Amino acid sequence: MMGFLIGVGCLIVDSEGKILLQKRKNSNFADGKWAWVGGKIKLGEKICDALKREVKEEIGVDIEIISDLSYYEDIVDSVHGIYFGYVGKILKGKPEILEPEKCDGLEWFNPNQLPEKTSDHTRVYIKRYQSSL
Repeated sequence: MMGFLIGVGCLIVDSEGKILLQKRKNSNFADGKWAWVGGKIKLGEKICDALKREVKEEIGVDIEIISDLSYYEDIVDSVHGIYFGYVGKILKGKPEILEPEKCDGLEWFNPNQLPEKTSDHTRVYIKRYQSSL
């Protein structure tokens, strides 16, 4: 049986152009890989509200959404996912791992020097971001 997921994620960018990625675990999505910060949209929740909530829950910061990177669709392991992507910057707070059961690491990366184990969807969004500059 196939599942369906609507998600949202953010490429959080600093003033030097580095991107904050988290190393996922135990989430049933991109486990063991570096990925943007994000998660599932709840029924009745607006996309941008879900994004801000997920970022706050996962890394404890408030963000400003800078731009929209469209959507990405895939079917992996019997899950049909549609993900909405954004670029954001930190307005308030210092990023930290708030869900250690779902995250093994949190680091800033140069978008041209990503770790080998970066998730496919994150790579797609980083390319879109770079082409928009």
